[in-house]
Amino acid sequence: MPPLVTFGIPLLSDEISHGTGKEFLRILEHRMARPMLLRVASTYSELVDGLAEGKYDFAWLPPVEAHQLAAHAGVELLLQARRAGNDYYHSLIFARDDSPIRSPTHLSGKKMAFVHRRSASGYLVPAAYLLANGIEIASPPLFLRSHEAVVLAVSKGMTDAGATYGNVLGDPGDLEITGAAWSQLAPGLRHGMRTIACAGPIPTDTICAWPGTSKALRTQLIDAVQAVMSTPDQAKTMYGLFGTDSFSTPQGTGYEILKTSHATLYTPCREKTQSPGA
Repeated sequence: MPPLVTFGIPLLSDEISHGTGKEFLRILEHRMARPMLLRVASTYSELVDGLAEGKYDFAWLPPVEAHQLAAHAGVELLLQARRAGNDYYHSLIFARDDSPIRSPTHLSGKKMAFVHRRSASGYLVPAAYLLANGIEIASPPLFLRSHEAVVLAVSKGMTDAGATYGNVLGDPGDLEITGAAWSQLAPGLRHGMRTIACAGPIPTDTICAWPGTSKALRTQLIDAVQAVMSTPDQAKTMYGLFGTDSFSTPQGTGYEILKTSHATLYTPCREKTQSPGA
């Protein structure tokens, strides 16, 4: 029997990561004719360390982690997600529809929820946007560990606003949103969401390989994923898990915004973990 292949993914939501994730793994097992194990990392640190240390053969990495591991740990970027034909997305700062917050200036002094200090759309890019525009939110902000948790916290009124990912059609200045975390991760919310600001573009997530993974296995995975995307029913599973409708060969470009955001956020921010509750 071929050796076990391990694939790491971030925690998106329990239903998506564990439910849709299992279906994704079943499809890959069939396509690659290999036994596979899906590991859901509870934190970005766990995901990064898992791939860098060889605990995963492959992993789905957000842009910050993909860029850093490619530059410093020899990780190879195999396939870059494309959404609506684009290999980039945006960060959306949002509030509830019934909120008095209607412009970025209204965020001054307000409580905001972010995903994780290393999340591009869930912290780095939106926080740098706020700082660059002289908008000082309430301190300390909340770090809730997942995009789903941020959406739920805003929906339940636990925080005034939040930051997450979304897709923008055309000029981001017109804020024509074609997809957002609240519609993918938490459909059927009691309250609608309003986009307050949009920042980006940000390179999309990438399927990456541990340096010790063989070239043959990497090629096999790439071929299997591309075959999945050419099969409508299986492509739906991929979209349900990662929100992607196709893949491209990574060019390693577009990461300047992440470097700029790191440089802009020169003041460290104390992290506070809190559950959105019931």
